Amino acid sequence: MGLVSSAVQPYLWRAASHFRIMKLAFEGKLDNDPQRYAHYVYPQQLDEIIDLEIKRIHGRIDLIQSNPMLLHPPAAELAIPDHLKLSGWPGSSGKP
Repeated sequence: MGLVSSAVQPYLWRAASHFRIMKLAFEGKLDNDPQRYAHYVYPQQLDEIIDLEIKRIHGRIDLIQSNPMLLHPPAAELAIPDHLKLSGWPGSSGKP
């Protein structure tokens, strides 16, 4: 996950948490309190976020290939549109 923008990582972490909870539930290792696990929901925005990240990386590749001898500045961080931002994680002061 270190190869993608740091803005994408919270989405991947949430997806990984969701699949971990699903695995534990399948194995019968969770108690029967669905509310306790309500925030481990797959981030529906993930597909769009990945598409944005792919476009950002392809844009960077095109820039470098267009003038490989030029010293290019660091790549810009991925800008997440407001409608794709994650809601806060419980107990995290509103951070995704």
